[in-house]
Amino acid sequence: MSEDLLSTTVETATLAGAQRGITAAMARARALGIAVTVAVVDRGGHLLALARDETANLVSLDLAIGKAHTALVMQSDTRGIAGLVAPGQELYHLDLALSGRPLVAFAGGLPVGAPAIGAVGVSGGRPEQDEKIASAAVAAWVA
Repeated sequence: MSEDLLSTTVETATLAGAQRGITAAMARARALGIAVTVAVVDRGGHLLALARDETANLVSLDLAIGKAHTALVMQSDTRGIAGLVAPGQELYHLDLALSGRPLVAFAGGLPVGAPAIGAVGVSGGRPEQDEKIASAAVAAWVA
């Protein structure tokens, strides 16, 4: 993940930006031969856009939204927090009930901008594939 993508200043999350991100993510997923769901949330954690390949596993819907939300509230890629929520680690008992969603600590969620004005979550492939696809979404969103 390029530090440039995380530090890019974007003023606000727009539907047009989210749609550019989803289009790029779905194209990357097709190129990899993976059926995914891509979720985009705004800075408040509200769903802004969602796309699901018709053959993507249904659980990918909740996981993609959860990854996007986790990346936003943690201001970090979801891969980076996996070790923090393991048993015995600092965030093991972290309860995000007030935010309405549990943490999803699998790669595939990336914040957009620093500070984040939104986030992208991808689910359907292996964690490293989901993260590559999410990277394509972020790059297109901030372009």
